[in-house]
Amino acid sequence: MGNEKEAEQYFDKVADDNNAKVIAFTNLGVLRMGLGFVEEAIEYFNLALKANDNITEPHYNKAHALLISGNFAEGWKEYEWRKKRKEFLPREFSKPELVPGIDVKGMRILVYDEQGLGDAIQFIRFVPLLIKQGAIVIVECHESLYELFNESVHNTSIIKRNEAKEPEIEYDYQIPLLSLPLYLNIVTEDFTKGIPYIFANPASTQKMFDLIGVENNLKIGIVWGGNPNHTSDYKRSCKLRHFKSLLSINGTKLFALQKGNPLQQVNEIDFPLVVLNEHLNTFMDTAGAIANLDLIITIDTSIAHLAGAMGKPVWLLLPFFPDWRWMLKRKDSPWYPSMRLFRQSEDDNWGFVFTEVFNELMKIIMQQKCNAQTNLDLSTQSDYSALAALDNQFNHNGDLKRKGKLFLGLSGTGDFGWGVVNKYLKQEVSSKIEVRSLEENQYPALDELKHAKIFQLIKDLDFNPLFEIKGKENFGYTVFENELNVKSVKNAKNYDKIITASTWDYNKLLATGINNADLLIQGIDPKMFYPDDKKRVDNLFVIFSGGKFEIRKGQDLILKAISVLQKKYSDIILVNAWYNAWVESLRLMRFSKYIKYEEKGNTWDDFMNNIYYCNDIDPKKIFTLPLVPNKDLRKVYLKSDIGLFPNRCEGGTNLVMMEYMACGKPVIASFNSGHKDVLTENNSIMLKNMREFKLFDSENTLFADWEEPDIDEIITKIEFAYHNRSALKEVGNKAAETMKKFTWANTALNLLKAVGL
Repeated sequence: MGNEKEAEQYFDKVADDNNAKVIAFTNLGVLRMGLGFVEEAIEYFNLALKANDNITEPHYNKAHALLISGNFAEGWKEYEWRKKRKEFLPREFSKPELVPGIDVKGMRILVYDEQGLGDAIQFIRFVPLLIKQGAIVIVECHESLYELFNESVHNTSIIKRNEAKEPEIEYDYQIPLLSLPLYLNIVTEDFTKGIPYIFANPASTQKMFDLIGVENNLKIGIVWGGNPNHTSDYKRSCKLRHFKSLLSINGTKLFALQKGNPLQQVNEIDFPLVVLNEHLNTFMDTAGAIANLDLIITIDTSIAHLAGAMGKPVWLLLPFFPDWRWMLKRKDSPWYPSMRLFRQSEDDNWGFVFTEVFNELMKIIMQQKCNAQTNLDLSTQSDYSALAALDNQFNHNGDLKRKGKLFLGLSGTGDFGWGVVNKYLKQEVSSKIEVRSLEENQYPALDELKHAKIFQLIKDLDFNPLFEIKGKENFGYTVFENELNVKSVKNAKNYDKIITASTWDYNKLLATGINNADLLIQGIDPKMFYPDDKKRVDNLFVIFSGGKFEIRKGQDLILKAISVLQKKYSDIILVNAWYNAWVESLRLMRFSKYIKYEEKGNTWDDFMNNIYYCNDIDPKKIFTLPLVPNKDLRKVYLKSDIGLFPNRCEGGTNLVMMEYMACGKPVIASFNSGHKDVLTENNSIMLKNMREFKLFDSENTLFADWEEPDIDEIITKIEFAYHNRSALKEVGNKAAETMKKFTWANTALNLLKAVGL
């Protein structure tokens, strides 16, 4: 649901009472927020509140959406609804709560901590602002923080919390710690006032110095696991084994600041690690350890807040959708100037995060080697900031990158379609040359424009650039299937090169008179897609088909073939990943002469099951997958016998088909358009009998000039594969060998060649 009208119409069908709508809209908002669509989530929360404004959960979740998007003024107000949740520790106080508008001058204010230890460390920074207003402040905190706060928070009385009991002290008003920003009308500029504001005492610092000692190596403190009782711990925690790659960089030494159950993983690793656990009995001990380390690398735990509050360099490892305080997309934190954020680009994938950490750590180590005469003190914020600002001169192998700079204009990275392409282009090109991201507002300065090279996506068939910026040399990247137009030819002149992803597209450019054309074929990740010799135990014949359900991909031909073959062979199963959220392309299926197309059903499963029913296909023998993340597709591929790709057209080389082949799986595929760049007689079972297939718009203008494989040949080739399963293995082996040449690393090298670097 993208807007209020559609959402209202849908939920009018499933719920007549407002409370049911609140639940439905809130759940949808939470779902969309977890996928990173925060603005859309806020729309859903507003719809829930429109149905009933007195229910806690939509307010509470809206607060998180507002805060993570940086709307703190409204977010603090909504965040007050947390106090109505059952998870909020109930307290009974004899004195009223401090609320905005009350003058605190001369008043005794009890500020009590709430939620986690990290929250307390993060928000204790605002107590001095309350004191500045003339308040006499008493801070009640968890006993584990007592010594730390007593050392660091001055002009206050620090007392230990005794569960839910009211403290036996005199006070006039009480306020939970995380309500201070609302009372004080805190703005972003207030976040970093007075940092550092947490300090280790001299005794703890000396104690940990005696343990850690002086090192020529970069001393890195690490934390990999959080509180297992936290609802999101399974998302925010990683595995200790991920840190092994950092030790392959000469000049690093790891110290574990970890506490609790995750320490069991120490028994599973095969690399050196100094475990400080038995010496870390209090937060003050941990603060003393941090004071003696050069850098902290941690997941989202209280240690991240402690290091940040001490002004120590800290690299924070974040899940795809983080806690609200870390916001979205940015690499720095408004809360802690010495902190850098490393985010998952796809859910539950720590691999890319640690690759990025490795590269950044390599940059520091190699810079130190290049500047052996310069004594940089990484314990100071200024020197660390200077290091962080250095150009990334080395790649992940420790080799100097090529000279030159490239500005990349991509659009998001992720698990699907162009998100995968963008992720790997940025990742691989960045490992070979200095890169600046237009998407991350790393625009060239005015003096740089005179010599800047800009490579960016072309956003439409008119060849308009994704970013309205021109350098000295400009390169546009496009994949298209529909016919080019007058504007395409005109706007192509704005680029030094129009680069596309298949020979078919390249020839289309030349045929239209666009001679400033070049070719850049995409790739696969060989670490994610590779063969497996395990055999399935069943005797089924499983066909896989992927790609959006649309006329161009040819799934109507697949359904026609399956309807014929399932009547002959009871063991043929179809597994498809056809999810298509683009309604316009979906509806082009109405032009098929092979299937009956209807739009019925409230879910994707309902819609597809109706398509199967309309076309006399047994839905029990078809597995309709939801939108599958790229990282999970290999498991799907390996459970099938053959891939079926009877596409009418591919402007690129068909990434799903390439990934499938890289897993050592054979394909039956159209030998047309972009497929011709990767298919051979040996690595595939080719569909060669083609007939023209044209589509015209409402004004009878040709917009698609494709080729359609013959349905009888499709059925014949499937039957051949069905009866010759032993022969398929050799085809799959050849496919895997071919795909070793089509890697994203090679794509990056070819891109640099195309732009003259």
